[in-house]
Amino acid sequence: ILFLLHGFISNQKLKKSLKDSTYIYENIYENKNLNTAFIHGIINPKIYIPNYLNEKEREYIIIHEKTHLKRYDHIVKFLYYIVLSMHWFNPLIWIAFVLMERDMELSCDEAVMKKIGNDAKKDYCTTLLSLTTGHKMKIAVPLSFSENNTKERVKNVLNYKKPKNWVSVVLIVIIVVSVFFIFTRPKDKGEDIINNVEDDEYGLYNRTFKDPRDVAEIIFSKELEKVKEYTHENVKIEEAKITKFKRLYSYEGYLGNPIEVFTFEYIIKGKELLDYPFVDISNDGVLTEENLVGVGKPLLAFSIADGRYEFLGFIFYGEFYSDTKAEIEIGLNELLENRGLKGPEIFPGNHIIAEYKLREGGTYKILLSQPAKTGVKGIWCVDRWMDENGNMYYNIIQSDLSLKEYYAQIQEQVDNGKNQDLLDGEKVALNFIKEYLDHDFAKPYMFEFYENASIEDFLIKPTNQYFGYIMELVKYDWSEDYTVHFDKAEFLHNVDPGDLERLKELGVDPNKLDNGYYIYNPTSYPASFTIDEDTEFYIIKLGGTHAVKVSEDEFIEHYNKNKDALYMLEDESFKLIKVMEIYLP
Repeated sequence: ILFLLHGFISNQKLKKSLKDSTYIYENIYENKNLNTAFIHGIINPKIYIPNYLNEKEREYIIIHEKTHLKRYDHIVKFLYYIVLSMHWFNPLIWIAFVLMERDMELSCDEAVMKKIGNDAKKDYCTTLLSLTTGHKMKIAVPLSFSENNTKERVKNVLNYKKPKNWVSVVLIVIIVVSVFFIFTRPKDKGEDIINNVEDDEYGLYNRTFKDPRDVAEIIFSKELEKVKEYTHENVKIEEAKITKFKRLYSYEGYLGNPIEVFTFEYIIKGKELLDYPFVDISNDGVLTEENLVGVGKPLLAFSIADGRYEFLGFIFYGEFYSDTKAEIEIGLNELLENRGLKGPEIFPGNHIIAEYKLREGGTYKILLSQPAKTGVKGIWCVDRWMDENGNMYYNIIQSDLSLKEYYAQIQEQVDNGKNQDLLDGEKVALNFIKEYLDHDFAKPYMFEFYENASIEDFLIKPTNQYFGYIMELVKYDWSEDYTVHFDKAEFLHNVDPGDLERLKELGVDPNKLDNGYYIYNPTSYPASFTIDEDTEFYIIKLGGTHAVKVSEDEFIEHYNKNKDALYMLEDESFKLIKVMEIYLP
């Protein structure tokens, strides 16, 4: 259980650390703090790469990472991590895990070489070496698939010969044996103890306290019990106490009562504590609240009514939020929303939804709110936003003021004639995309705006449309469904106002387009989509001009005869909804 808990906590820390990554295209992101590339996530996996790679290096690394995705290596690794958590004491399992990772990396390197050719061996080896110059961000969680063992990988690329089959044979034998023992494993005495505050493991929800410190004492005592239970008999606790419990901030306007947030710190000190698993312990053998929680420093939030304190939950800062008053208030909103105590909007009332259309398909959604005044004289702000896969993010404000005070101050400046663009929700959305997401190329024609929108409208996940070419349609041995490898392109018309702006950017005269359209496809980075039983197919039959609905088998037969056709793929949250052939006159 502790092994899995460590994986969960590490994954949460990594996830928060990746919030400032820059979206490139498809499911690929850059991060300035990375010196290695990796895959993160299981259901909606994303590829993260360093931001210092040149165009050629980026191409090599993306091919490598996409090979992992195509082979579902990230899922295999996650499943094996579960096996490892149950048999962490077995050295054979650890050996098999190392060999499995080795085999995966060598195999993916060879896949890259097959694609780029032997002439690029030197360049690819240089790329691998460039990823070993000191990791800035630790990648050690089961939902991340990172690269390692550079020396052996470089040798393998230079020799370029297939990895030996005995590795796979050993893996298969060990995994089969492991699975057998999994189902005969006796129950560990402490396996029901999980540090999951959302499940109220401390038994603190829906209770009130005269003194909020009582809550801190309960949490501390339970954490101390865990240390004693999970450490061996040689551990001697020399000191264990709460070192800090202090009111940090007070907030109004939530749940009808004042809310107070307290800092909470403690130490557990003793001999042999360095053997306590899966936490970072200082050299003097001290555990703190941050070590045990693992996703930042915890704050305790309380609602106050009739002189009594109701515990609302934890707000963690230091990983995603810093300790400014505005940022902690955003964390408070996240806590209340996750517990179902308030709706998913920081500023209720009038909203505008901005849909930002990416050039090669995909849609971001931005929720705009009026935080100070409503109507034409009220400023607009970004409440939160959603990426093309339906993942939602808060707009983080760094200020020592509360959110109400912060926006009241800005509203006053606007009332005095400054920053008039804040009265225009469309300009606020455009500036947010440019400044916050670093999309300097964003233009007004790439947006659609919906006024008087509701929060329910915003929560509808975006449906994405991608135009381009099917590079490959394959069914792998481990899957019953076909995978579509798709090369995205821009499909521009000389009658659409937004497309006309884009054609102008590209230096294309719309009046000289013989058939009224232009296909812009400067690169070939395949995106992968999986066909399932609900996917719909539309093709243009011989002599026709309109796409008609057909079965999956009919579509596959048609594709094999018309591989140069232009297609439109429609998806939502990685679910492929529609594949449609586009008529080109």
